[in-house]
Amino acid sequence: MSDNLESLQQALVLWTNIAHKLWEARSALLPRNPDHSPGAPGDSPVFSKEILGLYDGLDSLYMEAEQKKRQILERIARISPQV
Repeated sequence: MSDNLESLQQALVLWTNIAHKLWEARSALLPRNPDHSPGAPGDSPVFSKEILGLYDGLDSLYMEAEQKKRQILERIARISPQV
């Protein structure tokens, strides 16, 4: 059971790191200026269809990683001795 707990803890670290990287990537797509304006005239829109699609894809992957983390935490809670 100790090996199983250790494997679950390693999986939790892995999925936590994946979720964090997806969060960073998703956040990098957000505009940097406080008024969310597209910038100077002639600049491309802040949220093009491609950027929105990429953002949605990263968001979906992030949510999946968070779900994996919750599942692993539930399994750890079931096999860990009660304190």
